[in-house]
Amino acid sequence: MLTTDQIERCNALWRRLYERGAVRWMMGMITRCGTVVVGADPLRVHSSVGSVRVSPADVVPNFNHPATRGCVLAMLREASADPRASVVWYRAARQWVADWQDCEIEAETEPESMLRAIEEAADAK
Repeated sequence: MLTTDQIERCNALWRRLYERGAVRWMMGMITRCGTVVVGADPLRVHSSVGSVRVSPADVVPNFNHPATRGCVLAMLREASADPRASVVWYRAARQWVADWQDCEIEAETEPESMLRAIEEAADAK
C-alpha cells in the first residue's frame, strides 16, 4: 500500500501528464471512488452508491489497484515505443526502477517510477 505522500506525488505526476496528453484513462482502471468506464468525455464512474459523470481531469487513478498499474505500464510501453519496457524492484537499492531502451528511472514506488518514465519518454520525443 502506498502512503499518503506517495499517492500525492503520483497524483501530481498523473495530472501533469494528463494535461500534456501523455497519459489517458483506459478500460479497467479504477479511481479512488469507483470503476471508470471509458468511452466518452466526461467519464462515467461506477461506485457502490451509483453512477456519476465526471471530468477526466478531476479524477486520479487508484495507484494501489493492480489493473490500474498494468494500464500505466502499457502507457509506458507506448510512450517509450519499447514493448519490453518494465518495472522492477531492486532490493539492494531499495527502490523501483522503470527500464526501457537503455534508460532507467528510479523512484520510491512502482507507479511513480512508471509515471516519471512516461514523462521522460514524452520529453524525449
